[in-house]
Amino acid sequence: MKEGLTWPQPRYVDSIPAVVDDATIRQALDHLGNAQSYRPYHAHAYRMSGWIYLARGDLEQAVAAFERARAINTAEPMIDWETGLVYEQMLATISQAPSTPLTHQLTQAILSAPNVSIATPFCKQGAPQTCYAGMTTLTMPYAGISDPSPFTYDFFFLHPPATARFDISVPVGQEGLSFILGFDPQARAWGSDGAVFRIGVTTTVGTLQYVFEQSVTPEQAGTGWIPGWVDLSPWSDQKVAIIFEILPGTKGDTTADWFGWANVILTSPTAARYASYAPLARMRAAWLDGGFNQNVLLARRDEAIRFGRIEEAQRWEKRALLLNSTVHAEH
Repeated sequence: MKEGLTWPQPRYVDSIPAVVDDATIRQALDHLGNAQSYRPYHAHAYRMSGWIYLARGDLEQAVAAFERARAINTAEPMIDWETGLVYEQMLATISQAPSTPLTHQLTQAILSAPNVSIATPFCKQGAPQTCYAGMTTLTMPYAGISDPSPFTYDFFFLHPPATARFDISVPVGQEGLSFILGFDPQARAWGSDGAVFRIGVTTTVGTLQYVFEQSVTPEQAGTGWIPGWVDLSPWSDQKVAIIFEILPGTKGDTTADWFGWANVILTSPTAARYASYAPLARMRAAWLDGGFNQNVLLARRDEAIRFGRIEEAQRWEKRALLLNSTVHAEH
């Protein structure tokens, strides 16, 4: 690793290495793989692999390695810090990618739903189908992440069985469809059996092709947001209809199925894939688990200012803001 990687000089705690000899680094990964096979519950080999993958720009492999190291050694705060750095790189990629927000445009989609009224806040008199779709705002944490801080998103409510057909031309370079699945917290105790989320794509001359399907139990959805993404590269620069569909859960019962979609965005496939990791929430969780709270980050900012390192101080300031429970950045 010393021969194959180089570090910025001066090297700071948030410096990212670069590869200078890929053949040597591949040898290092082979050795680390052997170390992991002989000692699968020793964190250091996973941690070193994480640095190599980060240097190579393979952020998903880096996350997997660092998260494995974190799970093995829960008492080493620097592993938490380093894991957060990888998620920070994912966030940078997401923020730099082109994007087209679609959540609010879904209210203009062609709705297909039963002509039977149900009790929701969106019903218009004499139009039962309107009960099945609407726009609202929900606040909750991400599911399965240790940081319980809530994230607020505009939410396209789509009560099953219903579909929303949205016509669009897939922009070149924005073939990644990023989204979040959600379940309205106020309906969690009303007896839902879950839901099935599906996304289909069709052209004017083609047949409907489903590109995403995920079953969600009320227990899973009840813990918070669930991110996802699909790759629309086969339809790049084509006019298509994207079908957003929600079906009832395992029992076929639509009772209390207040499900829907949030943060629906067209972006690059890489950015959409990274967004499915919920990198902001996971970065916050890793750093807070390691004791790197807002006060710690602001102290590092102040230290950088004292030594005249203004760019470094700005990085610490930005991180401290992201750890503020009242600040939640959307893509």
